[in-house]
Amino acid sequence: MVAGAVRYCPIVKTALRILGLACLSAATGWVLLGLRASGWNLRGAWRSACDLCSRPAGFRYAGPVFGRQPEVVCLRCIADGTAAISLGLRDGIRAEFTDVGWGVPDDVPKAVREEISQRTPGFIGWQQEHWLYHCADAAAFLGRVGWDDVRPLPDALASLRADLVQLGVDASAAEEQIAAMHRDGELTGYLFRCLHCGTHFAYSDAS
Repeated sequence: MVAGAVRYCPIVKTALRILGLACLSAATGWVLLGLRASGWNLRGAWRSACDLCSRPAGFRYAGPVFGRQPEVVCLRCIADGTAAISLGLRDGIRAEFTDVGWGVPDDVPKAVREEISQRTPGFIGWQQEHWLYHCADAAAFLGRVGWDDVRPLPDALASLRADLVQLGVDASAAEEQIAAMHRDGELTGYLFRCLHCGTHFAYSDAS
């Protein structure tokens, strides 16, 4: 069922990527799936109106905005692209909400990269945040994690080790660093899951 939704419905696909967030008007065609406070930068804004659409915001996005800075922007306006256009800079450069990441696989389409940067809420890390990819697609961001969260996920552990080794950390130090991760600490992991095969993978950073 999920595979069919991913193949035929881009809106549901985007909702799966930002795995978490409440429910918005069906008229927008936008589905949000259960707020995960550990991963998303949202604030309750039940009585506040979105600066862009003037509708009740519900949740106010409080993550990165690479563009003009709004006081209140709702998730609807991010998801349908209104925010990227309205908060864009001069010369037609659209606002972005997350870094698509470096080393994006060649088989990830440009449309997917634009969906992540312009129509998907970003998250805040210690250093420069970036998205992860698998199966020629952007993955779902599940949130900040610590050692206890990734210990039962061998595929996530493998990706954390590989990422640290690539950065020049030796194998024993990498194991120590992973074991010291805490979701609310100064050494944190960021967990993703592939929308197609279910593989978990992650990267880490520190203050």
